[in-house]
Amino acid sequence: MKGNKVRVVLDTNVVLAYTWTKSEDSPNKEIIRRWEKSQFDVLWSRDVINEYINKMKFFGVSEDHIVKIISHFIQLGKAVEIEFYHYEVYPEDAKDICFVLCALNGCGSHIITYDPHLLDLAKGYRQKFSVSILKPVPFLRELRGLLKET
Repeated sequence: MKGNKVRVVLDTNVVLAYTWTKSEDSPNKEIIRRWEKSQFDVLWSRDVINEYINKMKFFGVSEDHIVKIISHFIQLGKAVEIEFYHYEVYPEDAKDICFVLCALNGCGSHIITYDPHLLDLAKGYRQKFSVSILKPVPFLRELRGLLKET
């Protein structure tokens, strides 16, 4: 898939789940593996990276592992400059605004999350901004369909 049309923002809970999982069959690990194979782009902004760092520190992820993960995002991901801050509907949790702003400013196609505050916005954002807000497994199903996999 060249010139990826699939441009994803990963919520912190997906990054943390990837960090903690021991299963190679984890949907969170599959998402990261597919990103590393350039099957889609991951978008990040300065605020998204700061949220990742703060949450990983809060949950006791080692400094070395934080540096490794953040470096990976910065090297392989697509940086987004936040230029527009004013949208009609924001998530209930103010800490989730950075993911919405990153997707909208970066022409993102998806926000991947387990967060009910973000998932509550799914219908409206899909209709108004063409941004799908999905849990990891439905996203992977959609991606496999786009790539015509079984």
